[in-house]
Amino acid sequence: FLHALVDLRIVDEITVEFNLVGHTGNQVDQLFSILAAQFKSLIVTIECLKEKILTANILPKPTCHSLLHTFDWKDFVTPFLADPQLVNHSKYNSFKFVQEEGRVKLRAKRLPQSSDDNLEPRPGIELLSENFSFDPVGSAAFRVDDIKFDQIVCGIRKFTSRLALEEQMKIHTSWDNLRHTLESLPGKIDNLKKMNITDLPRQSEENDITRYTEDVEEVKAGFLSGNYCPEVLKSLMMWRIIKYFML
Repeated sequence: FLHALVDLRIVDEITVEFNLVGHTGNQVDQLFSILAAQFKSLIVTIECLKEKILTANILPKPTCHSLLHTFDWKDFVTPFLADPQLVNHSKYNSFKFVQEEGRVKLRAKRLPQSSDDNLEPRPGIELLSENFSFDPVGSAAFRVDDIKFDQIVCGIRKFTSRLALEEQMKIHTSWDNLRHTLESLPGKIDNLKKMNITDLPRQSEENDITRYTEDVEEVKAGFLSGNYCPEVLKSLMMWRIIKYFML
């Protein structure tokens, strides 16, 4: 997919980095820990789940959207993969896609912090064959049949049997609506929106991305500061300087 984005000039180049095991902590972890605490309480409907997310003590405030289908990119792109296919990529943590000489080339390095001089292989790797076609990508197949709705409903009825009738009806109605929505999706697969990758917006120099990078840039630009001590040259270095000017 990243190869296709560069090939279509949607972006000029892409770098993807995976942190080493044990070094993946970031600001998102704190947000998930807050949600995890929210999820420890009783959640019996999807509406209740959304409410827990929306009322969580997170800034900026989250929004909830239902993702009812995904695009089947894997099935679409498999016939167009280059031969031989990419192997041993799990041993690398940083990948770079660039377009050179009319071809999209992939190179990788083992450590994200290493210089780009360590990117390999030097000639680059093509992931897609030359006959690749950017046709619209349809929805992935649904596996609704794998969901044991009858057993779920049976369990819910047992769980809610001691609740007030109004609360029971609220919970049962929520699950009935969810079941109907999911079970009706396979019949709509031909009418669901397809992904047309050629319609994605192109990268532009005018795009304002500072609101996403302000905190990152501030951290990168920061350096250790304080009440500096007077710099003192070591005697050996001073002797070399004096000797240089005497010659």
